[in-house]
Amino acid sequence: MLMRVWAWISAGLGLAIMVMTYIDGAIVGVWADEHQTAAETYPDDVLPFFVAGIGFVLLVGGHAVALAGGRRATPAPGYERHPGRSATRDPRGAGRQ
Repeated sequence: MLMRVWAWISAGLGLAIMVMTYIDGAIVGVWADEHQTAAETYPDDVLPFFVAGIGFVLLVGGHAVALAGGRRATPAPGYERHPGRSATRDPRGAGRQ
């Protein structure tokens, strides 16, 4: 259950990062339109795209883990956790003689 909570939190953080990056880009675009100096205002670095990419990975990964994380792994057929022990025996030793 805790894994699902952290997965939804990471998905929410990814969404927040993407929204904030979009808002920052919109603010820069509006400023460039108002001042008519688009060539001088656009950033030359790729940092906003990198940050938005991290947000996208968090969003998709968080959703994938949260939606599929509730299943438990089952052992392969023929696998014994403790060879030689009975599977029906009480693990606390109450059945010992």
